[in-house]
Amino acid sequence: MKKIFNNNSDFFDLIELVPHNIWIAKPDGKIYYFNKSLLDYYGYSFEEFSDNKWLNMIHPDDIPICIELWDKSIQTGAPYETEFRIKKKNGTPYLWHLDKAFPVYDEIDNIICWIGSCTNIDNQKRATESIKESEYKLRTEQYELIKFKTIMEQVSESILITDKNGIIDYVNYAFESLTGYKKEFVVGKTPNILKSGKHSLSFYQEMWDTLLSGNTFKAVFTNKSAKGDIYYEEKIITPIKDDNGEILYFISSGRDITERIKWEKKISEQAMLIDKAKDAILVTDLEGEIVFWNKGAEKIYGWAKNEITGSNIIGLIFEGIDKYLKITNELYKYAEWNGELENFTKNGTKIIVKSSQTLIYDNNNIPKSILIVNTDI
Repeated sequence: MKKIFNNNSDFFDLIELVPHNIWIAKPDGKIYYFNKSLLDYYGYSFEEFSDNKWLNMIHPDDIPICIELWDKSIQTGAPYETEFRIKKKNGTPYLWHLDKAFPVYDEIDNIICWIGSCTNIDNQKRATESIKESEYKLRTEQYELIKFKTIMEQVSESILITDKNGIIDYVNYAFESLTGYKKEFVVGKTPNILKSGKHSLSFYQEMWDTLLSGNTFKAVFTNKSAKGDIYYEEKIITPIKDDNGEILYFISSGRDITERIKWEKKISEQAMLIDKAKDAILVTDLEGEIVFWNKGAEKIYGWAKNEITGSNIIGLIFEGIDKYLKITNELYKYAEWNGELENFTKNGTKIIVKSSQTLIYDNNNIPKSILIVNTDI
């Protein structure tokens, strides 16, 4: 290099033959030569590039690091290398380039010039950035998926997710416990495996019409478990859409209400006998919501069954919450309460009733409702 550089004519002839963008700077870093390939590539004349005017073509955000690294190389003699965005004269967007330079020494190891090259790496740079973005997106999606599955596996509701064609993609542990089907068995199948034959075609038609229109469907499903047992599930199915409103998949959450349905059926079966009683016989849940109301209650209080079922007994026939809470506390202690109460009828009339209340337990000995028998005295 030293020998050929001493013959300036041969050296520059050689540089002009190189099919790469080459530039040469003095020892102090001032660029004084650009080969034809570089000038043709960027579309600028020598005058437009000389005297550091080439800095005007570099993206403003990249200029500080270019200058910092170039000054450091000039001071230390270390090879120069950086990446920056530069635009051509024809108005094309900024493109990424790799700029590299190394010092040339004379016989006594003094730097006599710097020879540099500028290579278009825009495609590689953007490909690398795209890969990094894809990797980051993938890591984020994996994290979100792990977080989602962790949450879904811990909720008590039965969770089932299908694609837009109804093919099962995911079920949680509660689903496995409720249905008896393992995740490995159901994924790839449709929820038809749960059909009991108790629903009409119109039921499923209404369901699909609602979901495909983008709305949520709510209903009590009578399904069949892996063992063939019938169970009842209060289910909410929601279509999940993309940014364009297209349905991607459906997610359903369900709550097992088999015991409640059986209990309600049992109450209903006894209703005919109970309705013959002259006393007011009613059943509430533990929060005071009325779930059963016999004919005797209709006659004493004035509300029809369909008017009052689902209403709360507190503030309706009870004068206030304090007396209700006092009775409830005694029921939890002794399972029974007997006494006289002031109640109100539909028209606001105050009546005195002799009340007998009993705490009802489920098969697991857990309190689930209160049976009340009131006699108008």
